[in-house]
Amino acid sequence: MKLEPHSLFMGHESWEVYQDSLQLPPLDEGMAVDVRERLELVRKLAHFGYFEYEFIDVALDRGLMTLELMLRRALGDKPKGLRGLVARAKAVGWHDIAKRADTLVEIRNGYAHPDRNLQWSVVGLMPIRVIFEVANDLARLDQTSGPA
Repeated sequence: MKLEPHSLFMGHESWEVYQDSLQLPPLDEGMAVDVRERLELVRKLAHFGYFEYEFIDVALDRGLMTLELMLRRALGDKPKGLRGLVARAKAVGWHDIAKRADTLVEIRNGYAHPDRNLQWSVVGLMPIRVIFEVANDLARLDQTSGPA
C-alpha cells in the first residue's frame, strides 16, 4: 500500500512543512519510561496524520489516556476521570497544570460522548501540544516533590 499525503491537510504543501509545523516539545528526561514510550507513540501518530488524518484522532485519544495516567500517578487513584483529576490538581496548588489540562477536558468529553452535543473544537494539533507540555510539567513535579 502506497501512502499518499492528504491533499488538503491543513494547507501544508509538503511533508517537510508539515513536520516543521508540529512543533511538539521534546519530552523531559526524567519522565517515567512507560509514559515516555506512550507519548513517543503519540508523536509518531501525529506525524503520520499527514498521510491519514484519522491518526491525529488516535494520537489525541492516546495522549489523553496518558495524561490521565500521569495525573492519577501524581495525585493518587482518586478521583476518577480526567475532570476530577484536573480539579484535584487545582486543589493541591498546581494551578498552571490544571488550567492547561482543563482545556483538554471538554475535548476529551466531546470525543467520548459525541451524543451530548458539547461545544468543543479542535484546532489542528494544539491539544496534543498541550498534552506534551503538561506531561513535561508533571514529570518535573514528580522529580522535585513526589506525589501530591
